[in-house]
Amino acid sequence: MSAGFEAALDRVAGSIARLAPEAADRAAATVLDAAVALTPVRTGRLRDGWRIAAGGDGPRVVNAVPYA
Repeated sequence: MSAGFEAALDRVAGSIARLAPEAADRAAATVLDAAVALTPVRTGRLRDGWRIAAGGDGPRVVNAVPYA
């Protein structure tokens, strides 16, 4: 590979590494919105339990309500 091509690949890899966390956060927010919208409501406890939690491999949509 040429040095110019390797440098271009390094720039692309850097851009991906920089943008990936933001994209994961936006995806988690979208999933959270869908989970809240699709959760059946009797008392509202289950619907209100949805949260975004930090994980080692990215954000996770979680619900601590036992029957979730």
